[in-house]
Amino acid sequence: KVFEMSRLNISYTVLSKRKLTKLVTSNFVRGWDDPRMPSISGLRRRGYSAAAINAFCRDVGVTRNENFIEYNRLQHFARLDLEDRAPRRMAVKEPLEVTLVGDDAVFAATYEAPNHPTKADFGTRPLTLSRKVYIDASDFREVDDASFFGLAPGKWVRLRYCVTIKCTSVQKAPDGTVSGVTCEVGACDSDPKGKLHWVSDADAVQCELRDYDHL
Repeated sequence: KVFEMSRLNISYTVLSKRKLTKLVTSNFVRGWDDPRMPSISGLRRRGYSAAAINAFCRDVGVTRNENFIEYNRLQHFARLDLEDRAPRRMAVKEPLEVTLVGDDAVFAATYEAPNHPTKADFGTRPLTLSRKVYIDASDFREVDDASFFGLAPGKWVRLRYCVTIKCTSVQKAPDGTVSGVTCEVGACDSDPKGKLHWVSDADAVQCELRDYDHL
């Protein structure tokens, strides 16, 4: 018996073996395991686990009708897989230096952050609060508005799992861009809605972030 089925098509993704071979042989990519490639080895290098790929294939199923699967459906199963087993860490993509002013006791205290928001068995990790920390530049605005929950002059926010801070002054580079801010560490009357990812100058490490777009 011969069983015919439609090919798997994913939006914004090249799946033709002839075209993918051309990309490899013409050195547009670094090989079949290039993280930009939609091959199994490429997906694995990009961070997709075998369980995530298999779950996606089971969900799509086998059909005889030609169709296109949305790319975010594949990403959905990667997120589901990572949600259960990945410990959490904080990172800032575009670091903005924040100088903290406050009592010495605040910086001598020990702060703990959960390694997973819902799984207590993942344990906790210590956070070091130094007088210089970094937040993402997109989490600061010179002009505040009601829909923005980040940091702004005169506004209280919380450094995630840590203290509340209020922006008291802004430093600018010669070209007019914001180069840093100074914040007061204190107690806010209510828990602010804004909770920012941050890294401390004391134990932060530089890293390379690779954000792959569609091939």
